[in-house]
Amino acid sequence: MIGYIPIWGNSFVEQISKIDFTQYTSFCLMGEKEFRYDLLGGNKENLEFLIEKVKAHNIPLHILTSAADTYLEPVGYELHKWPTFYFFNTLVLMTKENNKLYNDNLGLEIFNPQYNEGYRKVYITLNKAPKVHRLTFMDLLYKNKLMDYGYIVYRELLSYNLENWQQQVMLLDQTDNNNLFNQEILPKEYKHSFMQLVTESDDTYFFISEKTVVPLLFAKPFLIISCKDYHKKLQSFGFKLYDELFDYSFDSVTDMSIRYDMLLTNIKNLINKDLSSLYTSIIYKLKFNRNLAIQYALDDSKFPMIYKEIAKQQSEVDYPNSQLIYNEYIKNKFKFL
Repeated sequence: MIGYIPIWGNSFVEQISKIDFTQYTSFCLMGEKEFRYDLLGGNKENLEFLIEKVKAHNIPLHILTSAADTYLEPVGYELHKWPTFYFFNTLVLMTKENNKLYNDNLGLEIFNPQYNEGYRKVYITLNKAPKVHRLTFMDLLYKNKLMDYGYIVYRELLSYNLENWQQQVMLLDQTDNNNLFNQEILPKEYKHSFMQLVTESDDTYFFISEKTVVPLLFAKPFLIISCKDYHKKLQSFGFKLYDELFDYSFDSVTDMSIRYDMLLTNIKNLINKDLSSLYTSIIYKLKFNRNLAIQYALDDSKFPMIYKEIAKQQSEVDYPNSQLIYNEYIKNKFKFL
């Protein structure tokens, strides 16, 4: 039998201390929702404690991660990379009844997205957790006088000095007190924006989270605010870049501020353009990328074997912190464009 513990949660040392490792033939850290798999509960010492406990019982330790790159050599454990996890996870969550119904009512139908109409802004950008690279991006948006051309969500503030932008909470139709906010529910303004500026989770490591998956699934043009060569690495997964619209020369620039500043030149170039015609010009790429994202989500041959083995022995009810039960509803209902 395989034991497991999710990477997110509280009191990890206490939880790990209570585990009876003698009943397991192996143990797995369920870090499929994280690329920083070394930070169990946000603390490196917790992972070291787990490694020692498993080692003392002479059973193998497995670690799942959604990281595409290995930034630490595995020591004391076997690492299972699942870089396409968030294609699967995002699709499952966005097709759950309540999330899907809410988005459908806004005209954001994930099974059959319809765009190319009613664009009121060039871009939309959705930001929650405050991080330095997101603050840098927001500061440059303000510096380049691009705030008025987009729908902007900025939910949390951080004590950090910026040259141009005075930090402030910015919300659209979703406020923190109406109980509607989650990452699978989109603001109504999403449909009325031409493209998405995606601020990914990290600016150092390549990591495909739900933030990048959402515009892929909704057939929406996008640019990613993240690490150097992010778009190039996305290409290595088979996705097509929208070079009819964007100059991607920024992607290879090492300096973060310069990279983001160059990226935003693409937004300036879209101002006063016929956005509907531009969308039509890349529709074949949007469809291709959406279909490829769906394929990654539905292809369970991409699922690590350790994940499948745990799925066999546990149900979603027993382990609510991870999508261990594959949703056949998606296979039956999802439409390719």
